Amino acid sequence: MTISARALHNTAHQLDVIANDLDIVREHYARERARVDGYPGGATDAGPTRRHSGELTTTEVIAAQLEHLRHNLEYIEASLNVIVVTTAHVARACRGAVGTRITTPPRCDGRGLEGFDEWGIPDCDMPATKAGLCGNHYMACYRWRRDHGRPVLAIERGDS
Repeated sequence: MTISARALHNTAHQLDVIANDLDIVREHYARERARVDGYPGGATDAGPTRRHSGELTTTEVIAAQLEHLRHNLEYIEASLNVIVVTTAHVARACRGAVGTRITTPPRCDGRGLEGFDEWGIPDCDMPATKAGLCGNHYMACYRWRRDHGRPVLAIERGDS
């Protein structure tokens, strides 16, 4: 699945809208709490005062409504926190992926070495392990050089 730049732009716009809405929600919560608690002062409109054994009191109704508002605000803030953390993880993964190169070991290549036409295979696809050659070709080169009185290849090429 590929996410387009347009989808990311739309998401960024939605986050801007959410940030503005969150400020409005916080202000609304503070106003409602002040209104029903009577803080910073003044009478509150608590509603009807009828009481029956099966109904909540006015204070209980107000407390339940405040708890509902507080729960909604906490849910919104927790959800936004998840978005922030997830965004940070995605950004870190993107930054890490940009400079990552998959390393591939060099392939066996003995062309140009003395005696290659006798001991080498030009299209060998094995990874090079020593002196630019795969294990099989290094041993074949070593034996050829030993049999022909030449120095060991690793010393000659500076590899170990």
